[in-house]
Amino acid sequence: MLLGYDVVRAYDPDDSAMIQPVQGQPIPVDTRLHRAATPAFVVSEPYLFDGLEFGFDARSTRIASAVYRAQEQRHEETGHLTAVTETHLDEAPYFAYSTIWGGGSPWSVLTFKGDRIDSRRTLATKAAFGWNALYGTPYTEELVVAVKATADPDKGWPEGIYEEDGSTNGSITANTNALVLAALAFKADGPLLRRPR
Repeated sequence: MLLGYDVVRAYDPDDSAMIQPVQGQPIPVDTRLHRAATPAFVVSEPYLFDGLEFGFDARSTRIASAVYRAQEQRHEETGHLTAVTETHLDEAPYFAYSTIWGGGSPWSVLTFKGDRIDSRRTLATKAAFGWNALYGTPYTEELVVAVKATADPDKGWPEGIYEEDGSTNGSITANTNALVLAALAFKADGPLLRRPR
């Protein structure tokens, strides 16, 4: 849209979305990927960047809120701090999708091929900072406090904390550190690309 292209059809989810309830929240899932060999993954990151870069509109705020609230509700029900998204790993297979919904079930952790590796669920640093910038709730503050101690003053923020044993997922990426910086910029100045008034 910013380049002047007509993307109305791409923005219309009627032909390509189904709703999967997760923790009582309506989570939209892409049915095109659901039918293909690669499973559909619903993670935090697209919604974080939408809010941080553009600011939410009426539709995206409803979707992002559901994605966020499902994670907060999982914490309330299980006691596990939950801020999940795609994540690099510091061990094989080196990358995973920690999902809200993916591959046919909630809270699955999947490789790109769809293999389950739930033991690598990560409390993601970038999701903690992103949700905190966007919502600023007591829960998001708790997420940031949990990951704060993992920072390396020389290298930056690691990916986060493995849920299973509380150890640090020590992979350090430009992706995570960029999202942390985007979250801090949002807190200071609002969305990166503001709509003309």
